[in-house]
Amino acid sequence: GIPLFEHCNLIPLDVPKSLSFYKKKARGLMLYYMTWMWMVAKRVEKEGPFDVIHLVNFHTDVYPHFLRNPHGKLIWGPLAHHPFVPPELVYQKPRAWYIGIEYLKYMTKQIFWRSPWMIRALENSDVIFCCNSHQLPPSYRRFRHKIRFLNVFSRSLGIKRDAVVQDGPFQLLFIGRFMDVKGTIFSLEVFRDFWKEYPNARFTMIGKGPLKDQIVDVIEQYGLEKAVNLVEWLPQEELVSYYQRSHVFFYPSMEAQGMVVTEAMQFGVPILCLEGFGPHSIARECAITVPFQRGNLSNTHERFLSELRSLHALHKKPEYTSLREKTRACYQRYLRVEMQIHDILDAFGVSVEEEAS
Repeated sequence: GIPLFEHCNLIPLDVPKSLSFYKKKARGLMLYYMTWMWMVAKRVEKEGPFDVIHLVNFHTDVYPHFLRNPHGKLIWGPLAHHPFVPPELVYQKPRAWYIGIEYLKYMTKQIFWRSPWMIRALENSDVIFCCNSHQLPPSYRRFRHKIRFLNVFSRSLGIKRDAVVQDGPFQLLFIGRFMDVKGTIFSLEVFRDFWKEYPNARFTMIGKGPLKDQIVDVIEQYGLEKAVNLVEWLPQEELVSYYQRSHVFFYPSMEAQGMVVTEAMQFGVPILCLEGFGPHSIARECAITVPFQRGNLSNTHERFLSELRSLHALHKKPEYTSLREKTRACYQRYLRVEMQIHDILDAFGVSVEEEAS
């Protein structure tokens, strides 16, 4: 065991049915979560005092907590949020409805970020772990001196040897929920134009979600049946073979993080993603990024095509091997659990040497 955590208190707590009767799946989630956070604060205050309170809240950076710790440190996070999905990247139908939903979510977030409860939560926190250094909410920027950057804990696949790309077609891989925020259909449209130039290319898309039927329609519309391999969601252990034989992890997602990126990095698969979003924040300097310019989707499309052409030209050369090694090194440096625990211990005020002793 870890001596630092031997005297931790685990306090189970849920919102009683009398205060959560309205909640059904995602319906009523906002009120339910705020109620839960308020109850947590009251319970912790009753059970205290504590030397350290760590609110591990990956749910979102939108909703404030109600905790205080006058007797010690209060650590919050890691925190993240899905950013606004621009209208040109909304494909789910009816488009007008889902575009409106995006604007409504964006306005709601702006209200919560600027609320007095959020300001008080930020003031009462000693250390705030945020996931994406490129996308700090407006109120958080006032407390930069408290903010550190920490990605969510990555899942280790226990790789026993280096991943080996097999001979054969140039393989692109996408793994994730088939949703607009993941850039799912946009990635397919980019691949369509890439495939016209390189008929040996193949695109494997693994997942499920609300865009599944539309993806099938796009594949049939563009005659991509032999070029695109659509796979239902798989258990993690079955994903290994797909990572091993892929040349590029093509992931133009706008989500908050993207755990699949950490998995691809373990195999050294180069990450091609949008600049400034969650996947970029995970892959860091090893990411191959393309900036997104509002109102100019065709430019982003062409930039991705250009990067895919470059990777195709390299994939049988020593430079490509170096790129894979750089990707694996980034995982080892930033995303191993041991490295992330080091950052958390540092926030607790415990040095690695002190913990080891």
